Amino acid sequence: MTVVTLLTSNVFTVFLLGVAKILYDMWEKKQDRGQAKIERVVSEMEAEMATIKEDVESGKKTDLVLLHDRIWQAFRVLSKREEIGVIDRANIEYLYEEYRNRGGNHKAEVMMDFIKTIPVTPEESEEEV
Repeated sequence: MTVVTLLTSNVFTVFLLGVAKILYDMWEKKQDRGQAKIERVVSEMEAEMATIKEDVESGKKTDLVLLHDRIWQAFRVLSKREEIGVIDRANIEYLYEEYRNRGGNHKAEVMMDFIKTIPVTPEESEEEV
């Protein structure tokens, strides 16, 4: 082999290695940008999920407050009666069960215990059937 051929093949090899390194570096940068984008999107999603979780917890507390208020209002009305209808009793029990299942406190239980002592009578529409 001549010196020119040897130098030419070495220069060509170095050139190809340089091009390969440039292409690899470009590919690696693209991968890094993709990874950074994925990490940014995941971070944004985590923040959004935290906000959604807070909203759901707030909604649960609000539901509990509303259930307690409905039980209290029903108690104020029903406790003055000498008897209550089946539908009224079923409605207050339904509200109370949901309230209790959501972690409601003892106050509603005391109100329910009192309501349970009131005699239940058929509703007018039930008497006709």
